[in-house]
Amino acid sequence: MNFDNLAHRLYGLAPNLFVSERTAAEKQAPIDGDRELAGRIHKLTKPTTAGWLANQIVRGHPEEIGPLLALGAGLREATANLSREKLQELMRLQHQVIAGLIKQARIIARDTGQRISEDAVRGLENTLRAAKEPAPDPRRPADIHNQEAERAGQRLDQAVAKRDELGDAT
Repeated sequence: MNFDNLAHRLYGLAPNLFVSERTAAEKQAPIDGDRELAGRIHKLTKPTTAGWLANQIVRGHPEEIGPLLALGAGLREATANLSREKLQELMRLQHQVIAGLIKQARIIARDTGQRISEDAVRGLENTLRAAKEPAPDPRRPADIHNQEAERAGQRLDQAVAKRDELGDAT
């Protein structure tokens, strides 16, 4: 049993299936002679609804994530150049892209029978906003409040990378 492939499969499941499937894999690993793998599997945490939605967008609609990630570079450049007009334009575009992704997430949830709360939608929005932000400097106290958002962005980036690595195998 390959840990990376298993984790990828587990995080692709509906949230209500995650724990039972993780537990089954955790129990199977020692039977297969790999107690270390069982420990690694045990540490996999059930995704939040927002995390699950972000993952589903990345897996099922990768072409819709690209524009969001590209916006990050443009926003950083406009900020660095103090280009107010460009920054306003990019922020309007960011709002539109994120609204489109949230609409897509609601469709995914509906189509898979998952109920999503407004808190989950806000969590997804925060994750999507964080995905296009630069990594904060952990030495700067002003960035401490953004660490959770950064971790969410990193998870989204990792999901994109994993999807690219596995290709159409999922």
